[in-house]
Amino acid sequence: MMSGKEVKSLRELKEYFSIDDIINAYYSGELEFFLRKCGENKKADMLGDIPQNGYLLVRLYEILDIDPLLTEEEIKNYHV
Repeated sequence: MMSGKEVKSLRELKEYFSIDDIINAYYSGELEFFLRKCGENKKADMLGDIPQNGYLLVRLYEILDIDPLLTEEEIKNYHV
């Protein structure tokens, strides 16, 4: 779930992107499950290498191929 919407692809995840939702999904394990369901096993494996510190969001952006300089609104409007 991103911004109250059920997402089924990385594109939809970015379309409805929410920083709070992505962090919650990471901590709950939903993000890993979602990535594996989408066939993104390499990205899911990379989640295990994220240090539990201030770089969490930067690493999540890298794994999801999101430019960390974009705002939440820019991410939602930038469909690759």
